Amino acid sequence: MRVFTPAIACFVLLAMPSLAGECSSYEASVASLWRRAESFQQGAAFREFGFSPAGPTDGWINEFRRLRDFEEEARAFSQKYGFAVADIYMVADSYRTDGVLDAYFADLRKEFFQLDTCK
Repeated sequence: MRVFTPAIACFVLLAMPSLAGECSSYEASVASLWRRAESFQQGAAFREFGFSPAGPTDGWINEFRRLRDFEEEARAFSQKYGFAVADIYMVADSYRTDGVLDAYFADLRKEFFQLDTCK
């Protein structure tokens, strides 16, 4: 007879990071993308130049496209977190075009803070 004790359960959780609540490398990359967007999306240079090479984004749009194009990972991410990688782009672009977020984008942006645990 095999016994599954709490000590064994703790060992299994510690040995398997994905079950312990750690982020995948894809999730960590999306979190980094979000943090970078947070650093430039409300600035005057971004409003003027947007995602162009002259703007303050420093390759951000290329990283966004790369992450978006990993369809399987992007789908799993969206199912887990309740928003898509493209939503980060939409919030940043809303800051660029409107200068502020409307209620929809403000609520959507709040969802991104789930990524604070990803490093």
